[in-house]
Amino acid sequence: MSLSDLPPELLSQVTQYVQSADTLRSLTLTNRYFHDYVERDGWNTFVRNVFPSTQITPPNDTSPSFWKDAANGLTNRSRAWERKALAARHIEPRHHMIQLADGSHKLRPEGSRKSGSQTMGYMPVIDSYEVGTGSGWADRRETVAWGAGAELVIRVKTMGKLAQEEWEKTDKKKRLQKFDRFHSRINWMAVTLKGYLEGHHDITNLSLLRPHQKTTPGEEIIVGRARGPLTLLHASSNLEILSTKTVYDTEDRTVRSAHVNDAHEPLLAACFSDFDKEGHQIAIYPVHSESENTSPTSQISIKADRQFQRIRASQFLSDDRLVIGLSRSAKPIQVYHVAPDGIREEPLRVFKFGYPYPDIEYYEHNMGHLPLPILCSVYGIKPIPPSSHAGGNSRDIFLSACHDGIIRLYDMRVPGDHVSEWSDPVDSSPVYSLLILNRERFLAGSGRHSLLKIFDLRMPEDNVYSYKNARPHPKISFAKTTHKPQTSTKDWNAFIHSSISTSQSHLSRHELQSPIYSLSSPSPHSPTIYAGTEDFVTQIDVRSTIEKHPDPIFKYGEPGWYRQPDLISLAAYEQGSNILRQQYAPGTLSFSMDEWDERWARPASDIGRRS
Repeated sequence: MSLSDLPPELLSQVTQYVQSADTLRSLTLTNRYFHDYVERDGWNTFVRNVFPSTQITPPNDTSPSFWKDAANGLTNRSRAWERKALAARHIEPRHHMIQLADGSHKLRPEGSRKSGSQTMGYMPVIDSYEVGTGSGWADRRETVAWGAGAELVIRVKTMGKLAQEEWEKTDKKKRLQKFDRFHSRINWMAVTLKGYLEGHHDITNLSLLRPHQKTTPGEEIIVGRARGPLTLLHASSNLEILSTKTVYDTEDRTVRSAHVNDAHEPLLAACFSDFDKEGHQIAIYPVHSESENTSPTSQISIKADRQFQRIRASQFLSDDRLVIGLSRSAKPIQVYHVAPDGIREEPLRVFKFGYPYPDIEYYEHNMGHLPLPILCSVYGIKPIPPSSHAGGNSRDIFLSACHDGIIRLYDMRVPGDHVSEWSDPVDSSPVYSLLILNRERFLAGSGRHSLLKIFDLRMPEDNVYSYKNARPHPKISFAKTTHKPQTSTKDWNAFIHSSISTSQSHLSRHELQSPIYSLSSPSPHSPTIYAGTEDFVTQIDVRSTIEKHPDPIFKYGEPGWYRQPDLISLAAYEQGSNILRQQYAPGTLSFSMDEWDERWARPASDIGRRS
C-alpha cells in the first residue's frame, strides 16, 4: 500500500507530525490527491497542532484559502519573534475635536490639545480588540482606544478584501487620507468632552466592550477619570458622534481601577481608595441598565493595613471571580467571588509574600517576636489563557506585575503562595503592565526607560513551531574548527523609543525615561501590539522586512514600507548580556547577525556597513 492509498483520517494523523509549513506545501506538489487533502484538511490540522494555544474561530463561510493563509501568518509571526523582528511607529489621530455645549463637535486649533501648565505628558491607558468581517484570514476590523489625558482617542481599522475593494474605488489623491500604507481603511475619533480639563479629568481607566456585549452598533467604551464620573460612552459606527449612555454612581469617590468581565451580560467592578477615608471599596455594577444613572448592585469594604495604601489593579479571572492588587501591603493579592446576588465580603484566597527570613521559628526564638512581613505593590494582573500548558482554566492561574521587578505566577489550586517567577537579571525596576501572548510568551512593561521585556513561556520539551525546522540539514563536516555558533537566549528587552540620537531631539527626559504604562493586543493571533508610554502610543508589528510571503494582512503593502521616516529604530539586548543592538534601515548593512533580524547590528561598530 502506498501513501496515496491512505484515507483522509490516517493522513490527518500523519499531518500531526509535520513541523514545517514548507514540508506540507511540498506534499501538495506530489499529486492531485495530496493537493486536495492538504487544501481541504491539511492546513487546518497543521495550524491546530503546531499552534494549539492560538484559538482561532473561523467564519461560517470560510474561504478555501483561510487555513493556508492562517498557517502563513502564524509561521511568519513565529519566525519574527524568534529573530526579534519588530517594526514600531508612533500613532496619533489625524485630527482632534472638542465637544461644544450643544453636544456637537468642532476641530480643535492645532497645538492646543495639551495644557501649557502640564509638566508631564499623559499616561495612556489602552484597550483593543478585533473581529472578522469576511471569509478570509485577513478580513478583520480592529478597534483600539486610549486615553490621552482628558481626550478619548479611537481608531477603527478595516483590513482585507473589503478595504482593498474600497481602496481601488477611491481617488488616488484621497487614498492617503483614508488608508494606511497596507491599504487598510482608517477611521479616527479624538474628542474631549465639554468641560473636561487636562490634568484634572485625565482618563485613568478604559475598557472597550466586545461585540457580544454591545447593545447598539458602533463602539461602547467604559471610561473612568482622575476626577469626574465613571461613564459608558457610545461612539457611532462612523466615529462622528460621541454620546453618554450611562453614568455609574461612584458617590464622588476616586476610581483607582476598574474592569469588565467577559459575560454576555457584563458586570463592571470599580475599586475605590481614598486617603481621607478608611479602607477600600469594591462596587459591582451591571454595565447595561434601563436607567441613565446606575447604582452598584453590591459593594464591600476592605480595611487598609497601611497608610497611603491603594488598590492598584483589578482583573476578572472569570465571570464570577475577581482579583485585586494592593500597594504597600503584606497581603497584596486578594481574590473574591462575584455571585449573581453580589460580591462576597470574605475573599476566596489571599496571597502574601511572607517574611524576609526563611526560618521564622528560629528568628522568633532569638528575637522574641516575629519579623515584619514583606510589603509589596502590585501594578498589574493578567490571567493565563486556558489553552496554556500551565492549566486548563483561566480562573485559576494568573500573573502579577510588582514593584520589585518580579513577575509571579499564582495558581488557585495549589496551597501556599506563588508557584513560579520571572525577573530580568539586569533591570530590576518596577513592572507596570503585562500582556500575555497565548502560551508562548508574555510581555512586561518596565517602570523606566520605555523598556519592554519579552519572556518566553515555552518549555524545552514543548512541541512548538520553529522556522528552523524548514531549514535544510547541514552537511556533516569533520574539519577542525574553533568557531562556536552564536546562540540566542529566549528572553530579551527592547527600548520602545528611537535609538538614533538625531531623532531624540524632540523627546524630553521624561519621555525617554518613561515607564510603559499599558500594553494591549487586539487578539491572540494578531501581529500587532500597542504600548503606552508618556505622551505616546506605539504600534509594534511583529514582522520582518524580508518576508517572501508576508502575512495576508500585509500583502497589499507598498514595497518600501520599511523605509518610511516614521519607522522607529529600536535598541535591544538579550537578558543577561551587555551587548546592545540597534535597528538600521534595511539594505544599509552588508552582513546579518545569527538569530537576529537583518535590521539589527551593534551600534558601536560600523564595520561591514555600506558607504
